[in-house]
Order: sequence, then C-alpha cells, then structure tokens
Amino acid sequence: MNKILVVGLITLIASCGGSKQQEVSRDLKVEQRNVGELKIAFYDQDSVSKYFEYFRQEDSLIKQKQIKFQNEIERRTKSLQDYVVQQERKNQSGLLSQNDLMQIQQTIQNREASLMQYQQEEGGKLEREAIDKMNTINNRVKLFSREFCEANNVDILLIYSPMAPINYIESSMDITEEFTAYLNQRQEEFQGELKD
Repeated sequence: MNKILVVGLITLIASCGGSKQQEVSRDLKVEQRNVGELKIAFYDQDSVSKYFEYFRQEDSLIKQKQIKFQNEIERRTKSLQDYVVQQERKNQSGLLSQNDLMQIQQTIQNREASLMQYQQEEGGKLEREAIDKMNTINNRVKLFSREFCEANNVDILLIYSPMAPINYIESSMDITEEFTAYLNQRQEEFQGELKD
C-alpha cells in the first residue's frame, strides 16, 4: 500500500507534463518540475521530542503537573480511607449511635463525590492544557518546517516515525540533526520576538 502511494505520487508529479495539466498548473501558478529535480528530505519524529528544547520543556511541565495531580488524588484517597477506618474502629468499640453512623455515611458519600469531581475537573483541565501545549508545539514545528524548507530549497519534507507509512528512506535524505538544530535556533529567535 505504501509503495502504491509513493508510485502514485511520483506518477502524478511526472504526469504534470501533459498539456491539460499544464493549463491547470498555469492557472494555479504551480512551477513545473521533473521528478528528478525534487529535493526530498525527512526527519525522525522521535528526535524532535528528544532534541527540540521547547518540546522537552513543555513536556516536562505537563509531566510535573500530572505527577502533582496524581499525588493529590492519592492523598485525598488515603485521607478518605483513613477516615473510614477510624470511624469503623469507633463503631466496633460501640462509640457511635445510629444517628452518628448515618452522618458518617453521608460524610463518606460527600467526600467520595468531592474526590470524583476533583478528578474530573482537574484531570480535564490538565488534559486540555496538554492538548493545547501539543497543538502549539505542532504549530511551531509546522511553521519552522516551512521556513527550513524554503531556506534550504527542500520540496518535500517527510516525517519518519515507526507508524509512518514509509518502509524505507535512503539515509542520505535524513536531515534530523540539522532540522532539530534549526528548531532550537528558531525557537530562541521566536522567544526573543515575543519579548520585543
């Protein structure tokens, strides 16, 4: 399937030489190219998450918040469990009346509901924040990719990952190191632009 897609893409590009395609291309102001003139490169997506400092910083912030959130859930859960154990001991000692037991049961239900509400609200906020950060990172990578390609005359920049629909790419087309260095440089410049 992947090979069919690549062959289809190459066939489509090569067929742009036909007269009908030239008319459409002229109308769209698309530069005519032969397949041999294309400059194609790729970068390893996993390397972006390892070497793009902005990605690493934002990912680290989210992980810290996730750990803090999980610790708070564990703290609240343990507090509730301790309360239940403490009240069971009082009940076993005969220190609680039926009225006390009803109040304790209501307190337990209220605390359980509060814990569930906290998990849903704070967990939802954390998830939305993580999605927002990933969207921002992806938008910056996309912008910087375009700038990188324009500056280096790259016609097609592929993203290689284990899930990519590409079985093989010649290693001479790998620009991962240069691209991640460019991402870090542009991010520093971008941050400087925000401060100006």
